[in-house]
Amino acid sequence: MTITVVSIPATLTVDVNNAFTMQGIFNSIYSSLPPPTVVSSTGIVGGITSINPTEGPWSASISGMSSTAGLSIGDRITATSGTGTLYGATPVSCTVDKIGSNNTIEYTVVGGTTPTSGTITNITKYQYTVTGISLAMIGLPCKTEGVIDSYMDIKDAVARLYNYCMKSYLEPIWKVLNELLKALEAVVGSLFSVDLTIPVLNLTISDLFSDNLYNKLTISITNLYNNAREDLLSLLRFLGIPFQPFSGVDSPQTDIASIVKNAMVSLWGQLIKKLADILQAIKTGLTAYDILTNPGSFYRPLTTIWVDVTDAILGKISLFFLTGGPSVQEILNALEDFVKSALKKTTVTAQEILDYLTGFTLPVFGKPFDWDLPFQGGVRSPLKDLNQLLGDIKNYCTNYIALILAAFVKAISSILSVFSLSVSFPVLSINYTACAVVNNPGT
Repeated sequence: MTITVVSIPATLTVDVNNAFTMQGIFNSIYSSLPPPTVVSSTGIVGGITSINPTEGPWSASISGMSSTAGLSIGDRITATSGTGTLYGATPVSCTVDKIGSNNTIEYTVVGGTTPTSGTITNITKYQYTVTGISLAMIGLPCKTEGVIDSYMDIKDAVARLYNYCMKSYLEPIWKVLNELLKALEAVVGSLFSVDLTIPVLNLTISDLFSDNLYNKLTISITNLYNNAREDLLSLLRFLGIPFQPFSGVDSPQTDIASIVKNAMVSLWGQLIKKLADILQAIKTGLTAYDILTNPGSFYRPLTTIWVDVTDAILGKISLFFLTGGPSVQEILNALEDFVKSALKKTTVTAQEILDYLTGFTLPVFGKPFDWDLPFQGGVRSPLKDLNQLLGDIKNYCTNYIALILAAFVKAISSILSVFSLSVSFPVLSINYTACAVVNNPGT
């Protein structure tokens, strides 16, 4: 199979006024590909058969097409629904099997739900089938071997990109609050010694902002997985990550990838807890600063501004300053409890959890997704999909907290200006490569 890599630049705006979402990033991957080609304006779906009508795959025919020119066996197609549908939901593939006379074709749908008989319009073929994305800035290449599950592989890449975008504005928040603390200490004396270490894997806060964090975690966790399993389990307990080992010949590779992702998104909780200590030290420093500078009745004390903004903006997430937000294990527990209640069962499977996501909420966060439901699973790997889902929800929760922190930092601009400080959030121009297979006959 020949892989054609299409280079596609993209720009994502990352600031508190134009928040990004995982679904938005995901959609941009597909919208950036060369446009598909409409081969027929009309068609009638019929002859639908399947050995498994519930799960497919399904075979069907399209007659009454205005043209079949340009179509080849193996082409991936889509169409606009009329009284009939080419397929239902979101299939893994919909491909041409046979091109007949009198402008008719036969096709097969894998995944999604069954086609329905009736009219359709705008039958379209795609020149490329997306297999993944490559992000050089975070060391993510195109996947060219092993099981390629394009939907979930891209979703996993988007999760890493989402984490990268979040990091791009958490770092300015961290820096400006540390600078404010130092500026206060220059006036009132020592307030708080910021511990820059993270008590796992010899990491420091600066590692969280490094583009190499994923690779560093992969090396460390691979070593623990292969040589020090008890140490690995201790690490997971500390970070609040369940260990759900997979089975099969590729289980170590799958285990490690899952652990690395959940570890990476969980480490932000350590940053949030350290920020909580810094915020408390700043409040103490502002109180001392107001006493020393004796502002008088004509001047609003900085402490008053700080308390008012804190109460107005940070109040709803104050509990998470102690915990760093809900852990992956706590998210899993909440999901299990929700599905157990919905199904009236005492135990539930990974697949049942994936099937009953609609309606799930977390206190404070509400619906903890910023992508569209229903959740599209991978290639018959419910446990793998569940672990990916848990990491995505944890990422969402961290981003929720981080956006509130960003709003807080902007709201204390009058305090920052007293010490000649300010904060800004970057606009990221992210170049990525869409990895795609050319839809040629026989590929």
